[in-house]
Parts: sequence; structure tokens; C-alpha cells
Amino acid sequence: MLAQMRLTWWRETLEKPGADWPAGELLLAGLRDWSDEARVLGALASGWEAMLAEPPIGAADLAALAGARADAVAAIARLGGLPGDASEGQERGYAWALADIALHLSDEKERANALALMRAAEKPLGKAPRILRPVAVLDALAHQAIGRKGGGASSFFTALRVGLFGR
Repeated sequence: MLAQMRLTWWRETLEKPGADWPAGELLLAGLRDWSDEARVLGALASGWEAMLAEPPIGAADLAALAGARADAVAAIARLGGLPGDASEGQERGYAWALADIALHLSDEKERANALALMRAAEKPLGKAPRILRPVAVLDALAHQAIGRKGGGASSFFTALRVGLFGR
């Protein structure tokens, strides 16, 4: 109940203009420069609220959370100067979010839904732009972890390769 109340507060606060946000909240102070881009973060709160529902969590709720996370990645890419409409940020963010969500679900039906969504999602092609390399690293590590258990040296080298070369 407390988590849901906190998520509701964040969603409602982020939907307001930055000038109307309460003073004294450090995270909000850091987001004030985001201007209208901060509104996409309100959808994150809605997505996380769906995760608090009674199990099993449906594919639509999982897709909504992944979409909200992808919107946040795209907003960061736009703020970071990614040329164009930041659709590559959206695609890479969505691919990573679904893989990450699937990794952290314990219910087999929910996990199967997330994996099905992940397999059906459009795969980002080519080298990741510098601003999106942290997300590309997270995506590569999440996909690697789905294929096997554990981490180790191969995870380190995957992160190093994707971080340096964007693939």
C-alpha cells in the first residue's frame, strides 16, 4: 500500500510543470532541467504500479512498463543530443526493458509473457550511438543472462565490447 501511495505521488508530481514541484526533493531538483521531458517519467510510476497487481501480471501491463522505460531512455537520448526523433532510444530501451523485466520475474507465466514480448519486439540494428551505449550494455548483459545462469568473465567482456564498440 505504501509503495502504491508513493508511486501515485511521483506520477502526479511529474505530470505538473517543474515550477509547481515541491522544494526540497533532491531528485526533483535534478529533473527540473528536463522541462517537459520529465513528464515521461510519470508513466514509469504507472508501469510500476501495474507490477503491484495480483499475479499473474498480464502481457499488456508488462508491455506498458517496458514502454514507459523505453520512453524514459528516449527522453534521456533526446536530452543528450541524439539526432532525429530518438526512435533508436525507444527501440533500444524497449528491448532492454523487456529482457530486464523477464530476468526479474519469478512467476513462470509472467516470465513467459515477458519473453514472448521480448522475442516479438523489433531488434535494434547496428552500432549504438555513444549516448545509448549504457543501455546497449545493459541490454546485452540481460539477453546474455536470459540464455544462461551466472555472470563471470564473459559478462565483463560483453560489457566491455558493447561499451567500446556499440555492438
